[in-house]
Amino acid sequence: MSLTLEARQIFIQADLQDFLSIKNPLIVDLRTKSDFDRGHLDGARHLDFLHQNVESFFEGVDRNKSVLLYCSNGTRCKSMIRLLSAYGFVDLHFVDNGIGLWFETMS
Repeated sequence: MSLTLEARQIFIQADLQDFLSIKNPLIVDLRTKSDFDRGHLDGARHLDFLHQNVESFFEGVDRNKSVLLYCSNGTRCKSMIRLLSAYGFVDLHFVDNGIGLWFETMS
């Protein structure tokens, strides 16, 4: 599965904290609700894109705003990037290989 990384950047966990402080992105957690409830990045909003209306979730969000997506392993992020790109979002980012390792290193 190939992604064009023209307007996207893949993060390794070490770069994430710097990115958050510089870009002030909309942070979207795509994991299950139970995973979100166990812990998430500060300021993250939960989106269950299998059961929620994605279009209404992003209604009113500037299409040029930085959006950081994360999930357990990167799979949901890649699907969401395609969808948000189709909606006109241009500054999309995700955590490479999911957020789990990042949480482990922050503990």
